[in-house]
Amino acid sequence: MSRLQITVTGMSCTGCESRIATSLSRLDGVRKVDADHRSGSVVVDHDPAEAPEQVIRQRLSDAGYEIQESQPQ
Repeated sequence: MSRLQITVTGMSCTGCESRIATSLSRLDGVRKVDADHRSGSVVVDHDPAEAPEQVIRQRLSDAGYEIQESQPQ
């Protein structure tokens, strides 16, 4: 099990949180989704073999949310 934290823009209310959680939860291998519109954060507990990071990111993008890439340190 892995934990993925993604920062997104376009999430403005609890309805957006629900939409994201429902959409990602439907992916095989996703165990838990926490979305917070105030921080723009989506945290996903998933099995990378069943739900790879790129699939999760694509699902968010397809739902209309823009992913903010973290800057390398």
